[in-house]
Amino acid sequence: MKKTTYIILTLLLAQLLVGCDDFLDAKPTKAIVLPNSVDVLQNLLDNNNIFNRDLSLGLLASNEFQTDELGIQPYEPWERNSYLWQEQPFGQDELIFEWYTPYNQLFYVNNIISELEEIQDKNQAGYDQVKGAAHFFRANAYFNLAQLFLPPLGSAEIYIEDYQIAYKISELLTFSPKMADVGEIYELIFADMTIALEKLPEATDYPSRPNRAAAHGLMSRIYLAVEEYGQALAHAESALGYQDELMDFNQLDSSLIYPIQNFNPEILYYSMLTVNSYTYAQTSIVDSLLYNSYQAHDLRKSIFYTTRTNGNINFTGNYTGNSRLFSGVAVNELLLISAECNIRMGNISQGLDYLNRLLIKRYEEGYFEPIEISGQEEALRKVLSERKKELAFRGLRWSDLRRLNTDPRFEETLIRKLDGQTYTLQPNSDRYIFPIPPVESAFFNE
Repeated sequence: MKKTTYIILTLLLAQLLVGCDDFLDAKPTKAIVLPNSVDVLQNLLDNNNIFNRDLSLGLLASNEFQTDELGIQPYEPWERNSYLWQEQPFGQDELIFEWYTPYNQLFYVNNIISELEEIQDKNQAGYDQVKGAAHFFRANAYFNLAQLFLPPLGSAEIYIEDYQIAYKISELLTFSPKMADVGEIYELIFADMTIALEKLPEATDYPSRPNRAAAHGLMSRIYLAVEEYGQALAHAESALGYQDELMDFNQLDSSLIYPIQNFNPEILYYSMLTVNSYTYAQTSIVDSLLYNSYQAHDLRKSIFYTTRTNGNINFTGNYTGNSRLFSGVAVNELLLISAECNIRMGNISQGLDYLNRLLIKRYEEGYFEPIEISGQEEALRKVLSERKKELAFRGLRWSDLRRLNTDPRFEETLIRKLDGQTYTLQPNSDRYIFPIPPVESAFFNE
């Protein structure tokens, strides 16, 4: 067995107990071999503090909330710069966890995939589940990186620079990663997801463990981001074939700060956005245009949002049941993908059927009138509006802005005001692609 390729087991198992923060200061060595056991590898994949995390940087830079001079004071320099769309948001010595988090996931999962190859009994229980989950998590890590640090697939020519990120599929600690462009990264994403769909079981014990429905759901999200609407629709419908139950918001208690329970029936796959001060601070004030877009008798306005004593409005409609922001795959997202893709493909009535199926569960009982639209563009504008309202604070808005800006009908100019200054983010600006943090790019240029 190649002992020099493996990480310290004691550090990995400690992660199961203490989370990832303490691990950041430790440098793995090659001295101890990872045991050849499917059960141990499954335990490593069950470390939610590592794997069930998506990135909140896009939330910070999109247009779902705003802050003021008081609210921005606790921000780290990179947070402030990213919020204001600065050209160089990251300082020379800043450790940017929005970059570190997915590469930490990749470090773990590459070792797990490598260790699986050493297992002799490929038929033992759990082998396929571990293999499928490992490739699922690797695809998701690269997809998250692509949404922030690479241009949208198929539109790289819009941007001046030739953007690349580190592409590392080896488990070797000394392996020097090559740089890859957006096309190469998506090749790996789709290859990994093909394996995930093949190996994952139809059901798992916990929603934090991906299953086949979760894989179809993630594939649908990925294909939507790259504007492959036929594929996005096919995978959304496949996922809904496993699970399609919706919560009725009439049955939720809007007097609670967090009225939506954790592990509710809409969740196919459970994950959360990385936690930063802006993800939970009461000074992260919901954008007024978003808040005012909900119509009368739309229960999402009271279920999703809380008005504080000082008048600030905060998002509290998390599918986590607490202050942490949900980022996993859920039925409502899949219904909206199905609605949008059908409409884009000319199936307007089918698309509106999906949308009405969702909205009737979101309006006060007796007040919802099914949407009937004959024109494709009007129907598409409606579903995109509902997507923005239904999936607020999921970490999806940044990806939506990037893909929609390629269509002049739906492009947006974002505007922020702070300390008497006005900041703007133009459609298709290079600021939609974050630079590699300097502390990391220095390593790649060695």
